[in-house]
Amino acid sequence: MKLEQAAVAAAHSKSNTDNSTPKQPTLEGRIAEVLPRISRPASKRVLAFLASHNGAWTHQIARECACSNVSDAVMRMRPELDQAGIRVFCYLPKRDGRLQNRFGEESRAHRWQAVTLGKG
Repeated sequence: MKLEQAAVAAAHSKSNTDNSTPKQPTLEGRIAEVLPRISRPASKRVLAFLASHNGAWTHQIARECACSNVSDAVMRMRPELDQAGIRVFCYLPKRDGRLQNRFGEESRAHRWQAVTLGKG
């Protein structure tokens, strides 16, 4: 619940104070708008976490959100995200940006990012 409240607070702090020209909603604003419509708690926690930690590693999200399957949590909220114009995706960084495990081997850990699709 704290992550969800933080996402809503972040959206309000970045709200548009100039009413003369309409602006596209920010990513944080869209996330705050869609969070109440997401029914799965793990999915909610993942999205709220990405609102303030965009570009996080899979293991960071899993640990902070108590979510053992991040990709499943994202997949299950996809219809709500599509309606809000949000896309969450993961990618394997280029070799020079990858983590190493405790044995000095290259990790296959992915990063996760939420972006807006331009809908408004």
